[in-house]
Amino acid sequence: MLTQVVQTGTHLKLTAAKQAVEDVLRGDEVKIIPHNVDKAFELAEQIRKAGFDAEVDCRVAGWPLPYLVGRQGKIAGSQRRDLNTVEEVEGLLGLRTSRLIIAGFGEPLNWVPNGEKFKLWKRSIKPQLIDRHNTSRRNDYPLYVAAEWVTEEDIQVVLLYKLH
Repeated sequence: MLTQVVQTGTHLKLTAAKQAVEDVLRGDEVKIIPHNVDKAFELAEQIRKAGFDAEVDCRVAGWPLPYLVGRQGKIAGSQRRDLNTVEEVEGLLGLRTSRLIIAGFGEPLNWVPNGEKFKLWKRSIKPQLIDRHNTSRRNDYPLYVAAEWVTEEDIQVVLLYKLH
């Protein structure tokens, strides 16, 4: 059984939270759908400390993103600039510490494993990147727009907004 704990404002609905605790104690899966991301991750951490699994379901609701979210919560950082060409994206992907993330509306962030980022880039994303210096238009979807993010740990992130 899957219980979804839905947050409204800064408080969990009491009945949903109570039901989630009961389900966790029975060994059922709990998915937390956040309105307040920080509070959702706090609840998930409390559930994990009790020895159970909990997942926070964060989905892209619009662009630009106000923050990045990883498995453990918000990631401190900011968007530095738009990436306007294929060469700019490839330059960042070539850095050993860079990460590739795909953000599709209504979907969770897709953190592409480092070992797969070049293969995915060349096969699926590069041909579909909107290059602002190349005006040839593509008619097939999805298309991608790229931005550079930098975390507080100084990790460069290529964030691709997927356009359907």
